[in-house]
Amino acid sequence: MGFSRKKIAESGEHDEFWRAMVVWEIESRRLVFVDECGANVSLVLLYAWSRRGERAPAKAPRNWGKNVTLLSSMSVGGMGASLAVEWATTREVFEAYLEGVLAPTLSPGKVVDIDNLSVHKGGRGREIIEERGCELIYLPPYSLRTSNGMRRSETETPRDSYDGERTESAEGGP
Repeated sequence: MGFSRKKIAESGEHDEFWRAMVVWEIESRRLVFVDECGANVSLVLLYAWSRRGERAPAKAPRNWGKNVTLLSSMSVGGMGASLAVEWATTREVFEAYLEGVLAPTLSPGKVVDIDNLSVHKGGRGREIIEERGCELIYLPPYSLRTSNGMRRSETETPRDSYDGERTESAEGGP
């Protein structure tokens, strides 16, 4: 009988109630996701096919070049406003993207979803988004338990997945 190594501890950073509320309460047409990715523009293949005993002719750049970061948005309408910079994302770069590139494309009522990268927090980010009549929410921290999406039955509602005590709001609803 063979044994395999398994992870037994799960991340305690997830908030199932928050996730359920986002999935069930926000209309998908209102969502705008913002993220960034980085790459080195001089990446080349290091291996190639050739006949046995012959070299595979190729050229590689002498210098590695600069790293490029792409900041972009995406919604149900497709890819949105993008900005490429030749350095890593900083709070100043991110705020410049929000103010000069993303904000002019936002219509009131949109919900901008941003991950928990430290450069996304603090500063003027929330202010820039809310000035356009939009809402800013941060995605919950990564959790292995829910990284493949939320699995729930069609009849389950956000309240079914919340074990805590319910409170009544000023309007009398939950």
